[in-house]
Amino acid sequence: MSGNDDRGGVPIPPPPPPHPRRSHQAAPRSAPPRAPQPISRQPNPLPSALQVPAPPPAPGSRPPRKRSAPVIALVTLLALIVLAGSAAGVWYLFGPWAERDAVTAVDASQSASDGSDELSRESEAPPRNITSPVGASPWAVALDPATDTAYVTNSDNGTMSVVDTRSGVTRASVPIGSKPAGVAFNAQNDSVYVSDANGRSVTVVDGLSDAVVAVVAVGNGPYAIAVDDATNTVFVSNFDESSVSVIDGRSNQVTATVRVGAKPYGIATDPNTSSIYVTNAGDRSVSVIDAARHSVVATVPVGGEPWGVAVDPQANRAYVTNHADNSLSVIDTVSKSVVSTIPAGVSPVGVAVDPTTSSVYIADHGSNTVTVVDGRSNTVVSSIPVGTNPHGIAVDPAAATLFVTNFKDATFSAIGY
Repeated sequence: MSGNDDRGGVPIPPPPPPHPRRSHQAAPRSAPPRAPQPISRQPNPLPSALQVPAPPPAPGSRPPRKRSAPVIALVTLLALIVLAGSAAGVWYLFGPWAERDAVTAVDASQSASDGSDELSRESEAPPRNITSPVGASPWAVALDPATDTAYVTNSDNGTMSVVDTRSGVTRASVPIGSKPAGVAFNAQNDSVYVSDANGRSVTVVDGLSDAVVAVVAVGNGPYAIAVDDATNTVFVSNFDESSVSVIDGRSNQVTATVRVGAKPYGIATDPNTSSIYVTNAGDRSVSVIDAARHSVVATVPVGGEPWGVAVDPQANRAYVTNHADNSLSVIDTVSKSVVSTIPAGVSPVGVAVDPTTSSVYIADHGSNTVTVVDGRSNTVVSSIPVGTNPHGIAVDPAAATLFVTNFKDATFSAIGY
C-alpha cells in the first residue's frame, strides 16, 4: 500500500517484505478483523546447528566487528588501570599531604597519651593545613572561632590582617599605628584590641565591620594583650615602664595601672582564680595580679627572659616560655610555684594550650619549629616544622587547629592536629 505523508505530501514507499526471522507487528485493537496471516517464525530456541542462518549483509555494508574474549578482557583491564592511575594522581595532588612542604600537621595521637578524644575530634573537624601571605613581620595572632576569623598584627607595615581561617584568604587590612604588636579578641563586645608598641596606645576595632572605633592611651611600649571575658576587662603589658594598663571593655577607658616586674611582655588570664599572669622579661619572674583588686598577689621565679604565657584552667597550670634558656616553666596556679621545667626549641616565644587535650604548643623562634608538649606528663612529644621565625601562636580547640605567625616569611600557617 502507498500514500502521502500528512506533513509534506511525500510519497510513502511500500513496506519491505517481512524477513523470515522478524515477527510481524500485532494489529491495533481497533482495526477490523483481517484475514489470517502466515505465522512468523519466532527466535529459534533450537540448537545452533539447527537454527536458520542469518541473511548475508547488504552489498556495500560494513560487516560487524568481531572481538574475541581475550581482546575484550585486555581492553577492560587497560581501562581499569587508566582509571585507577587517574584517581591515584588526583589523590596525590590534592590529598592531605599536598601542602606538606609548606607546613606539617601533627598526628593527634602524638600530642596526647589518650587517643580516644582526638579520634572523635578528627571526625568532627578534619585537619586544615594552610600557609598564607600576610603583612610584613607578623607578630601576634588572636582568634574569633565563632566566625572562623584570625587577626594577625604586622609589626613592620602598620596593619592588622583579618584572615578567613578556613581558606587562608585575607579579607581586610586594618591600619594600626606604626608598630602593631599584641592582639586580643573580646567576645563580650565583638571587638579586637591591638597594641601599638611605638604609639603608647591600643586601637579598638569593630569585629563585625573591621573599622577602627576607638584609640585608648596606655603606658609606654605596650605589647601583649589579654581579655577577661567574665568581667569584660582588657589587660595590656607596658614593656618600657614595667606596668599593666587595665581597660574597661564597655567604655574603652583605662581604669587602673598596676606596677609589675621589669620589662613585662606576655600576659594571660586565669578565669578559675580571676588572676592575670604577666611575664617579666627583665627580671626572670612572673607577676600574678588579682583581677578584681588590681594588685600583685604573687611573684614566681622562672627562667631567663620569660616571654610568652598561656593558662590551662582545667589543669590549674600556667606555661611560660623562657626565651634565653630554651625552656618552658610549668606553674601550679593554686600554689603559684614552678612544678616542672621542660626543654623547648631554640629561643621560644609564643605559647598556647588546648585544655581539651592538655597539649601545649611552643613557637620556637630560632629553630623554625613548634614544640608539642603533653601537659599531663610534662614531656615533649613532637616537633612540627613551620615557617621562618615563628612568633605568635594560638589554638582553636573546637576546630583542632593551631595557628602560627612566621615572622621572617610574612606568612600565617594553620595546622590541623
